[in-house]
Amino acid sequence: MVGDPRIRRFVESFCDEWLKLYRHKEMQVDVRQYGGFTRFVKEDMAKETYGFVQHCLQKDLDLFTLIDSDFVMINQNLAEFYGISGVQGTEFRPVKVAPEVGRGGLFTQGSFLSGHSDGRHAHPIKRAVWMMEGFPGGISSSASPQRSPGVEQKEKDTRLTIAQQLVVHRENVSCRNCHQKLDPYGLIFEDYNGAGLLKSNAGKNPDTRAKNARRHGCRRGDRHEGTYPQVTTQGVHQVARRTPAGLRPGAGHVVRR
Repeated sequence: MVGDPRIRRFVESFCDEWLKLYRHKEMQVDVRQYGGFTRFVKEDMAKETYGFVQHCLQKDLDLFTLIDSDFVMINQNLAEFYGISGVQGTEFRPVKVAPEVGRGGLFTQGSFLSGHSDGRHAHPIKRAVWMMEGFPGGISSSASPQRSPGVEQKEKDTRLTIAQQLVVHRENVSCRNCHQKLDPYGLIFEDYNGAGLLKSNAGKNPDTRAKNARRHGCRRGDRHEGTYPQVTTQGVHQVARRTPAGLRPGAGHVVRR
């Protein structure tokens, strides 16, 4: 099936539904704040995701590649936006990247990051909700408890960092249950802004980030400082069991890790 010319149509439909790429397509990113975010960049971000998934399928790659890869699928336009050098031309192709580049896998791609933002700022909870609900074995976060006025007032304090804002929620009884589960997933995306770019201070204190991630049940050993929670690992194994062999990346060998 993966050799059929119609595979691209399947991949696009799958990504649009599973990754909610319609959010990226509908998101109005503030171009005054992110001057490099053109309509061409936006279009190429979606193509990056489609091309990446199609490449994983057709090359029979390990399912974990979807989460954590040592390459990206980009062209020159997107490479320049991401700040990756040495890529020329409009054609999308796999490009090897070092861990410090901060790219690899679906969740560091601009389509996911910008689509799960508010167009100006990173939105860790939107990203966390997808991580929890997008994999089998995750939790449902559909409940929306009433927030106290004190929490809403503290939210308006722009001096608070994302991590500090999340602490405010965890300290509130009505918010605590959901946020204790969601916050670790949101914090792993703290280094990426509303347009999907790495923030200028990203990675300045990776040891602290990794320590926090491990404290919240994240595994060690991936390319992103051990900051992918265990549910993604468990979810991938469930996907491997449920996906028809003809469409399963890594179908020719055992899913590793």
